[in-house]
Amino acid sequence: MAMMALATSGTTQDIIAVDYTGSLLPIDSATGHMFFLDDPGPNTMNSLAKNSRGELFTVITILGQPSVVYQIDPYRAMTSPVVQIPLGSVRALAFGAGDLLYALNDPLGTAGDGVDDLYTIDLTTGTAQYIGTPGLVGLYSLAYWNGVLYSYDEGGQPTSGEGLITIDPATGLGTDVNPAIPGVDGAVGTLCFSDLGVLYAGGGAFGILDTTTGAHTMVSFLPVPVNGMEFLDPISNPLRLSVTGQCPGVLAAAVDGASPRDVIAWLYSVGSSGPFTIPSDPCAGTLLDLGANVRLGTQTLAGEFGNARAVGFTAPAAVCGQLRIQALNLTTCETSNVVFVE
Repeated sequence: MAMMALATSGTTQDIIAVDYTGSLLPIDSATGHMFFLDDPGPNTMNSLAKNSRGELFTVITILGQPSVVYQIDPYRAMTSPVVQIPLGSVRALAFGAGDLLYALNDPLGTAGDGVDDLYTIDLTTGTAQYIGTPGLVGLYSLAYWNGVLYSYDEGGQPTSGEGLITIDPATGLGTDVNPAIPGVDGAVGTLCFSDLGVLYAGGGAFGILDTTTGAHTMVSFLPVPVNGMEFLDPISNPLRLSVTGQCPGVLAAAVDGASPRDVIAWLYSVGSSGPFTIPSDPCAGTLLDLGANVRLGTQTLAGEFGNARAVGFTAPAAVCGQLRIQALNLTTCETSNVVFVE
């Protein structure tokens, strides 16, 4: 297994991942660097899928309760229920052509590892349509590219799996990409494609899978094993901002895309959306997407990997539905996206 060297400078966390406990974990696809964003819950997240509109979905299965599809807002670190589904143990999700949602489900649920089945899920009605079975027991991942589904068969003790496989979306038939490279137990818990068709794999480590040979190139180990991940849609701002917490209540903010020890200003306005041009130094002439009543909340330094946080500022009920937050890098005068707090 090859391994890439880690970069040390800060770059944008362009992947969002989830773990079993329901944590949101941005990952830098170039370096594998991960940081903790928030833990919005519920737990038992085994999957993540993004549709053509950039919306993120997962399935929550709690023992003794119906499985529920949830939508995730990565910029507010919030989850909201969408629909109940009649599947007991969804292991992976992926959107295909026309935003058709595919799911791999283990029919044995918590009773053990059964032969996984392929379904489609209707997010409006909650119905699940059986497609077929790849005939394997160690599938925990699913990704779609150019009319083909991909998964990774980890196998089950004591036998090894097939490694990277393709799945026919019409029949569920699974095909080993390369029988010479077997699967490794615990190696791959999730897959996702970049816009360029590069297949990324996550689990206890983060890396790239060659869709032709099935070979795995590791980028880095991960401090937390992930069960689902997807690329976030690109944004026009150099910094990517997320705001956590409920309004009214205590909010926190996190940004990535800076360089180590850059000075980050956390700005906000209430009401007007702007734009507003900063009239004086530092960063005179910089255009903000905030109103003229913009205020400075606090300043912090970016850390080793270009991430920064602002924690513990209270939002009263009067500002909910009017509050806009934006980060400004005072070192470079670059700005983040704006997060609207309802």
